[in-house]
Amino acid sequence: MRIQYPKRPPVGRLNHNTIEMDIKEFYLTKYSDDELGQEINNKATFLGLYHELVTGKQVYEYLMVYDSLVRERVFEELARIIDRPYDYVYNLWT
Repeated sequence: MRIQYPKRPPVGRLNHNTIEMDIKEFYLTKYSDDELGQEINNKATFLGLYHELVTGKQVYEYLMVYDSLVRERVFEELARIIDRPYDYVYNLWT
């Protein structure tokens, strides 16, 4: 049985400006030495990523980067933004 997750992230201490943040901008700022950041989808946001996760779509295709380290770093930031543990975000994906 698959758990049903809300279409919007849990509110918690959610900063609405942050959830709409551009993932590529975040990634290039925080991980400036990682060249894969340049390949991240220019239109990807954390809200869009959350939507991809809860609708069972493909995260790697959304990010347009097929690297597990990039995905993990982005999942960690999404977890921080929605004030949930990393496992919460990871379990949305699996």
